Amino acid sequence: MPSIWNGRVRVILASLLVGLALALVWPSSRVFLLKRLGAAQPGIDQVGGVRLIYEIEAPPGQSTTGLSGRVMAALQRRVDPRGMMRNILWRPVSDTRLEIDIALPPEARGLPKIRMAFIHTQEALDATNISRYAVVDAVEHLTATARQQRLSELAMGSKTRASLLAQASDAFDHIQALKANPDNLPPEALAIKLQPLIAAYELIEAQIEGTNLPAVSLEAMLDQAGSDSRDQKQAGQAWLDDLNKESADFPLRLKAMDEFERRYQEYEALRLKVTDVAELKRMLQGSGVLGFYVLADSLTVPDESQLKAIYARLAPSGKGPMPQPGDTMRWMEVCRVEEFDRPGQSPQTHEWNGKHYMPVLVTPQASMTMASGNWGLETAYPTADSNSGRAIVFQFDAAGKRMFGDLTSYWYEFAQRRGGQYQDARVRLAIVLDDKVISAPVLNSPIKGGSGVIAAGGGAGFSAADADYLINTLNAGSLPAPLSKDPISEECIEPASTK
Repeated sequence: MPSIWNGRVRVILASLLVGLALALVWPSSRVFLLKRLGAAQPGIDQVGGVRLIYEIEAPPGQSTTGLSGRVMAALQRRVDPRGMMRNILWRPVSDTRLEIDIALPPEARGLPKIRMAFIHTQEALDATNISRYAVVDAVEHLTATARQQRLSELAMGSKTRASLLAQASDAFDHIQALKANPDNLPPEALAIKLQPLIAAYELIEAQIEGTNLPAVSLEAMLDQAGSDSRDQKQAGQAWLDDLNKESADFPLRLKAMDEFERRYQEYEALRLKVTDVAELKRMLQGSGVLGFYVLADSLTVPDESQLKAIYARLAPSGKGPMPQPGDTMRWMEVCRVEEFDRPGQSPQTHEWNGKHYMPVLVTPQASMTMASGNWGLETAYPTADSNSGRAIVFQFDAAGKRMFGDLTSYWYEFAQRRGGQYQDARVRLAIVLDDKVISAPVLNSPIKGGSGVIAAGGGAGFSAADADYLINTLNAGSLPAPLSKDPISEECIEPASTK
């Protein structure tokens, strides 16, 4: 027994001495942990970089014990969802302060330029797509030479798309000629003859949309082709091979695809290892709190005086958008005004001191927030919207599925019951992240499947950077408390070789 204890003491003393030596050489705020996959990351003292210190803004009355550690864990899931450590060291300084070291080895300094090059290739690929609205406008509103010129522009050199556009024009012209009813058919007989022609026209429209290739889809193919799984790799490569064959008569698309793949490989090889300071600051913002609110309008608020009262707050002499005690409605800031207010259309937002807002209902019956119950998201991932733009799918857990189904069912049926002048009206549901409206889709039916889509306005939908931020933020979950908007300290650290 004594010999065993002596051995343990020797081991413990040796460990303490080694630990003390390491602490003297590398203080705790300087030590970089080993990457989960691979060798140790070079520290900020060796290669240089930036040290940020953030204050954690704890809500009033909330215990701050261990708060910085909980916030750090949630932010790590957001910033580095694949767990690659990269070039970032996180360290709680106190319960309400968090220090972040960003080592900037030579390859990291070129990351912003590489990222922008990749984003430009995404935009170039998306530019080879066309929206249904552009097709309808050309086919149904232009004639003769103007139509032919526009259809040629939309074809973009693709023989397959040009053929489909020509078929769509012929089908539409046939429908219009029949609608003129030269044979004086009874309405019922005319409708019967029109039905198959309209169905064929709609099918051609769908085939035209099928010539689009959203950047998010090509990225998913490349991800799959680069998988470690043999089956996934083979499936992804087969998918890419088929796509290249389908695009053989579309030189502009092939060129955009080749450039996209080249820039993707270049960016992917680097972005999992390092990040830059500006991108990190962007990813740290916000608490990641998701909520759903019914928009307040003449359909959802039968009492017109209540609407007038909330609108009066944004009048020049009004109180402004800040919530008031007892409110059943409130003004919610929109994330991007251009997603809601379009040229040539009535604005959907209301301005106050340079910011834009939309009114939402905040009653329990008209909203779904963290206060509504214990619900959450299981996953969020990229998809494409109806215009081939970037959008995001989110999937609820079991509790969220039930609550979202109840919310959407109630308000869909509410709109149906209003009847009269509101017979064709639909309730709009604001999707809100960190108290900002990021989307407000029309509720066309109850949503009971447990999933939904966040889509942005415009043909391209969300930008690549915004889509990544939203997906990572939603998947990471909400923070126990947000960080200060800006770091309270930002220090540039020179490499050891220059000191």
